Amino acid sequence: MTVAKQGMRDAESSLSLQQDQLALTLAGATPEALAAEEAKVVAAETAVAIKRHAVSQSYLYAPFAGLIAKQDTKVGQVINASEAVGVLISEGALIIEANVPEADIGQIVVGGKANVDLDAFPGTFTLSVMPVEMAGYPFKETDCMEWLDHMEQFAERCFGMKVSLRKMFRFPARLPWKKILPIYNPGLTNREMVDKAFVSRKLVAPYEAVDVMKYFGSVANVPGLYLTERSAKPTPATMGLPPKFVKHWFAGRQTVPLNLCNYGIGTSLCHKVENQFLDPVTWTWFPENTLTDGNVAGGGCHPGYGKVEFYYLASDVGNGCFGFREAIFLKPQN
Repeated sequence: MTVAKQGMRDAESSLSLQQDQLALTLAGATPEALAAEEAKVVAAETAVAIKRHAVSQSYLYAPFAGLIAKQDTKVGQVINASEAVGVLISEGALIIEANVPEADIGQIVVGGKANVDLDAFPGTFTLSVMPVEMAGYPFKETDCMEWLDHMEQFAERCFGMKVSLRKMFRFPARLPWKKILPIYNPGLTNREMVDKAFVSRKLVAPYEAVDVMKYFGSVANVPGLYLTERSAKPTPATMGLPPKFVKHWFAGRQTVPLNLCNYGIGTSLCHKVENQFLDPVTWTWFPENTLTDGNVAGGGCHPGYGKVEFYYLASDVGNGCFGFREAIFLKPQN
């Protein structure tokens, strides 16, 4: 902010000087000299406009009127684009996001009343229930439909079954990503996944640091469809986060971490369609798949050998090359 303002003041001083010089030249100057001075004034005016725009971009505008409850940064501090600078509390409507036990969800209706007690305020507040709309993109603006076709063809080729995923599942109106990787799992074990998603396609079998059936969660998976982002790297916000914190990160979210079996199906599907496995330079944690000693499974693609590899590491390892892949889990319709 200070640098931008100083730059604007310098540009304005230069403009004033050029305007004074032009006034002197007008008193008796040749056409060439006059044109040169006018060009200098135009250049100075442009410089001032640029500096003023820089100053305008250095302000933060609150999305609503309210009270600054917390300031996380100081004057002169350099911050990242995604870093919070403070907390703003609305002086008007108050929105409270709450988790509801599955057993009670049937009693919740939009417009219904809820009594809320807050430690910071005396008394009880009566609020109206509002639907929470998922951020992201309308379903039709994503490429999910196209990739459902790919997944259906993959299931017929590798699983030996014809499925109509559009009829089997009810899809949300919005998705958090534009590029979607739909992963249909009919209930495979980890070993069945390797045999059907890799061996049946005559691909090099994945490297297994330990038999994939030795992990917890290696038996038949719950049938369902997982929608995740079709990205070379795991979810950016989870990179470097140790697996032991997975429950904290996913608490209250509408997504779940992708496991080893579903990852194997998804990366094989990507290879079939785009000739590229997931994680060519990174690794994905599978926090649901652990060994008896607590080590956690992870997977990626070794670019030198062109094959998928499944490793394991300690749950407290915060490797910057590792992250989770979050997915939306859909159950088949009855």
